[in-house]
Amino acid sequence: MSVPFNQRQLSKVQFVETARELHKHTYTYALKMPKRMHRYAAYRLMDLANDIYQNVVTANTVRPTTEYNVAFRYEHLIKAKGALESMNGLLSIWYNTKEIKYNSDNPWVEWGKLIRKERNLIIGVISSDRRSLDGTK
Repeated sequence: MSVPFNQRQLSKVQFVETARELHKHTYTYALKMPKRMHRYAAYRLMDLANDIYQNVVTANTVRPTTEYNVAFRYEHLIKAKGALESMNGLLSIWYNTKEIKYNSDNPWVEWGKLIRKERNLIIGVISSDRRSLDGTK
C-alpha cells in the first residue's frame, strides 16, 4: 500500500542524493566552460563538489549513537557545508562577471537550487542528530 503524496517525507539520506546531484551537475557544466576558465573556475568548482560529496558520504557512514560519533559526523557535515558556501560564493562571483556563458541552457539557477536544498538538508541532519542524542524528538 502506498503512502498518500501529502503524507510523504524526505528520506533520511536525501542529503547524500542531493550531494550526488550537485556533483553531477557541477561536473557536467564545469567541463562546458571555456578552456581559458578551466584553471580558474572549472577545476575549483569540481574540487569543491568532490569535497561536498566525500564529506557527506563519510558523515552518512557514521551512526549518531554516541557523542563521539555525533561529533565526527558533525565535523564532516560542517566541512561539507563550508564547501557549499565556498561554491556558492565562487558561482556568484563568476555569474556577476558574465565571463562564463552557456549557449543552450542556464545552469546557474539549478546550481543555486541544489546548493540551497543541500544546505537545508545538512542543517536538518545536524539538528536531528542533536535531538536524537538528547533523546528528544
